Amino acid sequence: QPVTFENVATAAGETRYFWNIQSHTHSRGKDFDMYLRNSDGSKGAQIYEGFYNEDYTFNQGYYDFTHPAVKTFNPMLEVDMTNGLIFEATYLNNTGATIPFGLTTDGEMFVTYFSYTNALPTAVNDLKKDNSALQVFPNPAKNSFDINYTLTANGMVNVDLYNPAGIKVKTIFNGNQDEGKQTLHVDAINEKLSSGLYFLHLETNGSALVKKVVLMN
Repeated sequence: QPVTFENVATAAGETRYFWNIQSHTHSRGKDFDMYLRNSDGSKGAQIYEGFYNEDYTFNQGYYDFTHPAVKTFNPMLEVDMTNGLIFEATYLNNTGATIPFGLTTDGEMFVTYFSYTNALPTAVNDLKKDNSALQVFPNPAKNSFDINYTLTANGMVNVDLYNPAGIKVKTIFNGNQDEGKQTLHVDAINEKLSSGLYFLHLETNGSALVKKVVLMN
């Protein structure tokens, strides 16, 4: 029978603002769910369902450990880490032997990746608030893609690309921009970006937007 266990993460007095989360197991992982934790230690709202597909667009009815779901939050998810989070992982050991923790497939592990900030951006008027404020096309992209956005005030602009683990893989633009529309071109082949899911992060004067980008090189 599958076995389910829980783990808890807290940080007293700290508030975090999450913009993406992802689970990770080896081949025996069968599910991985995450919840907000109530002050009495019970489960609160579920914030992550492991049965979703890789880009978190639909529930596929099973956990795919080779392509775990990556969920983004826009606006960011505010979490009081005094209460913290509850992680619930399910695995199946049908080998007849004890399976140790391990960094290879001979063992098993249950890991959660988060991308978050400890300060919520405040200058929300610098970008249009609708989804058209940040556009990526084509998406999915095979060899290259364009980024469009409209800035409604002058200021510094940072456009970065992150992998699902929250590691920045490329700075696309970093500089001052006057009010108006800008188009940026990214050549995925020349930049040696491998296939997979990425997150485009645009920030200006403390305001931030996040967009999923799927590369199919």
